[in-house]
Amino acid sequence: MNNRGSGRGDTAAIDPQITEAAVFALRSPKWGQTVGVVVVLDPDFANTGRGEKPWGIMDMRRALKGKLAAYKIPSEMRVLKDGLPRNAMGKVNKKSLGKLVFADLFDESVSDE
Repeated sequence: MNNRGSGRGDTAAIDPQITEAAVFALRSPKWGQTVGVVVVLDPDFANTGRGEKPWGIMDMRRALKGKLAAYKIPSEMRVLKDGLPRNAMGKVNKKSLGKLVFADLFDESVSDE
């Protein structure tokens, strides 16, 4: 199994379009695991993708190329408009967020919560 686990994300390392991000390990039939990310975009930059289209997964992958090893670049991305859900301690509630946005791809066995 090629374990392409989740790691911790730093939004500044991704792109200024992103105000918040949460990185997840997702199930992958090909690799065992792959990387997924949930992002919240800065509304002022939301339409700064190629051709003035909404900023998306390919824009993020281009921004990360050269900053991260290829296996760490997310292959799945979901965008939330209203911020990441947090628990009473102020931490991102990754387990419930992962289940919600990635459904059957979320690999609960490696959740850091």
